[in-house]
Amino acid sequence: MNFFDLHCDTLYKAVTEKSELDNPSYEVKLNNDSKSHRLQCYAIWLPDTLDGNEAEKLFFESADYLKSECNRLGIELLGIGEFTDNAFFKYRNSAFFTVENGKALNGRIENVKRFAEIGVRIMTLTWNEMNEIGSGVLSEDKCGLTDFGKLAVGEMEKYGIVIDISHSSDELFYDVVNQTNKPFIATHSDSRTITQNPRNLTDEQIKIIIQRGGLIGLNLHNAFLNNSVRILTAAICRVILSEAIQSAKFMIFFLEITTTKAF
Repeated sequence: MNFFDLHCDTLYKAVTEKSELDNPSYEVKLNNDSKSHRLQCYAIWLPDTLDGNEAEKLFFESADYLKSECNRLGIELLGIGEFTDNAFFKYRNSAFFTVENGKALNGRIENVKRFAEIGVRIMTLTWNEMNEIGSGVLSEDKCGLTDFGKLAVGEMEKYGIVIDISHSSDELFYDVVNQTNKPFIATHSDSRTITQNPRNLTDEQIKIIIQRGGLIGLNLHNAFLNNSVRILTAAICRVILSEAIQSAKFMIFFLEITTTKAF
């Protein structure tokens, strides 16, 4: 079975704890089945509490760390222009380097190109609060994209970094729709119709992502599915069905398990 996980932020824990990526206590495991292939998106999470300089520094530290760990563990770290089909055919374990929180740019538009050159494949524009790009889902100022943010998403499309709108405010979501032309994704969001969590997507937003040719990665954290652990499995099935029926074509939804952050 080929498996593509759009979001795993264990990288933050490994870097900040100065541990190894395959630490048995972490929630990420390597694929040991020679007949299957796994492509894992390793996201470096940048907490909203960091200032721009701290976020930028942690990003570059994480980039070096991930490259070193992939070399040690035999994981093929894929750069811009390398496609998922090739990864599934060639490698048992492969990886994308991704960024969770555009604060990593530190307000420097030239960093978009630098990130692409390092190999960043996906960037979540915000976490929960406001940053230089725009308004997160919990930010008091629902401004959508800032002027810098409009420049940043244009540069991301130019250099091949996929835009991720998980954690974005609704206002930012629709600004992305109006400011961009290429497919964008939600790496770890569910259906707001099923569970009224502002981190989840409305039916209209799901349809827009699909119409653009984007992807939605399901988030299996209970808070985004249902508040009752006893009916968690049923809730997962309902979310998959709800999001799948929005599409007129066959889509594969990729699963993501979040255990390190509650939101």
